[in-house]
Amino acid sequence: MKKIIILLLMMIMTVSVQAETKSLANPQSMLVGARGIALGTTPLLSGDISNAILNPATLSEINQYPLSLSSHDVYGYFDYFIATTGFPKTLRYKNKDKFVRRKIGISLSYANIALKDIPEVTTYNDLPYQVGTYNAGFNVVHAGVGTNFYERFQFNKISIGLAFKMINFYVGSSSSYGGGLDAGIICYRYFDFYFINSVEFGGAIHNFVSTSLSISETGNTALLPLSYYLGYKINMFSDSLVFHQVVNDLGINEAFEYEVTEGVFLRMSTNFSRISYGVGVEIEDIPLGFQGYDLRGRLDFVYIQGEYPVEQDESYVFSISSLGRAIPKQPEILKPSQPVVLTAK
Repeated sequence: MKKIIILLLMMIMTVSVQAETKSLANPQSMLVGARGIALGTTPLLSGDISNAILNPATLSEINQYPLSLSSHDVYGYFDYFIATTGFPKTLRYKNKDKFVRRKIGISLSYANIALKDIPEVTTYNDLPYQVGTYNAGFNVVHAGVGTNFYERFQFNKISIGLAFKMINFYVGSSSSYGGGLDAGIICYRYFDFYFINSVEFGGAIHNFVSTSLSISETGNTALLPLSYYLGYKINMFSDSLVFHQVVNDLGINEAFEYEVTEGVFLRMSTNFSRISYGVGVEIEDIPLGFQGYDLRGRLDFVYIQGEYPVEQDESYVFSISSLGRAIPKQPEILKPSQPVVLTAK
């Protein structure tokens, strides 16, 4: 079975010798941390820096000193590595004779997807012979920004984000470059209804503007696909139980996250063809070496059962993340919206 998989991957990754225009697989669909994958690749993880490449709207809630590193192995053939960092910043500007303060989150990410040691073959007397190996995959550099708006369109808060990325697609010695724009949104509605605390709706769209990737050696043109990620989640029992439903390139995904005890989370998701199990552990007060600058961290792991016909070939993802400074979240004063001015009169 694994030999069949290798042959299929070679067919997918090898560039045709005839000049054609075809769409690539979206390299961003798996460029998320273990938590996001365990929850069905959900775009609704506000403040989680490991989800920035999937949905830049999550950046609106990041804290100081965020960092996420993820390693992902698929069937023992594909290797993924994702590194993301960022910082929050407050912009102050004047709009119609009023001074406005706006908090934004900014991220910078690098990711690599590699399929290594693909057999390179030639034919002699109509028989195939291996003459070496080559590598294929993607390098992705991604920059995003997100911010919040309050009390709009019957929602208590709306987070929006925009991102730009450069993609390098390579097959052996052939390499091409392209870029694209992504956008995301998360809408929040808070409730005081029995055990339901809040409901969130949102999604992301990738490559709504993009360039083509020209393969100079063959004359082929590759296109970045237009991809959508939609979903909603329900936060219950003081956010200790969260239910997700997500629609993406894996189909319809059902997922939940449950806080077993303080700082320990169990996660599970399924699209009714495969199932994922995950666990997360938050660590408080990691010393940084400076007084008052301790960090919060989280370790995440997810085990993914393979889909038919490779249900016996599992994959897994491991992520380590800094959640920022170990301090209470800074409150945002929404009303009055203008600064209070004290005078002697």
